Amino acid sequence: AFKYDRPGFHNPCMICFKVKDGSEEESGLLLLGEGLDHDMLRAIEAAYLWGAQVLSLSMSGPLQGTVFEDPLAKAIGKVYPQMSVIAAAGNAGPDAWTVEAPGASPHALSVGSNGIASGRPSVFSARGPQADWYKTKPGLLSEDAVRVQQLGLAPDSLHKPDVVVPGGDFSPREMLYSGISGWMDGEIDGRLNALEPLTGTSMSTPIMAGMFALAKSRGMFNHVDDLKRGLGRVREQKSSDSGYGAVRWADMVAAARALRN
Repeated sequence: AFKYDRPGFHNPCMICFKVKDGSEEESGLLLLGEGLDHDMLRAIEAAYLWGAQVLSLSMSGPLQGTVFEDPLAKAIGKVYPQMSVIAAAGNAGPDAWTVEAPGASPHALSVGSNGIASGRPSVFSARGPQADWYKTKPGLLSEDAVRVQQLGLAPDSLHKPDVVVPGGDFSPREMLYSGISGWMDGEIDGRLNALEPLTGTSMSTPIMAGMFALAKSRGMFNHVDDLKRGLGRVREQKSSDSGYGAVRWADMVAAARALRN
């Protein structure tokens, strides 16, 4: 999460919350990266109470009900507009209707992954237009789209993902290396060198969050809704594979200019 201590152009302060760790005995969960919704909700609340204005969520799970009923999606709606939430779309691709919560929330900027070399959406990156929960409920999807419009959110905010950012892919040349310590070091590449090749929307999401936090600190956007509107003017069309497409810093600048024109 990023907090700004005073108005104007300045550097954001980063606050980190650790809520998912399968090695903790109290959780009773043994799989790496598993966690409980109530722990994540507590972290979102803590960030809100600390005054964070940009929140990066590298986590995902099946949508439980509509985007206005799911616990994590509801929480993101509650902290809007104080906090701009950038959330992972999930790694259940490449099939359609695989976006997960909380990235499915219309209040969040949902981030998918693309390959560094190929530029194409990663094989695992979740595809839209929404979560699997809506796949057999077109009536409810249409009703919620109307509700999103009534809330005054950016057009197509229910259509996910919103963007893609490099998060690696399964080929060796697409891997992202991350600093790591503990028992996880060497689990994938077999080398104890404090580096490990990782891929996923959990990797692409903090990249997007960092770009947005910097853009916000420079007065380019007040909220992720501004970014969505700007990208909508620049890109015009939104796809279920990559949303408004790959986003780099130059695209952020173009979106900010589009909002001013």
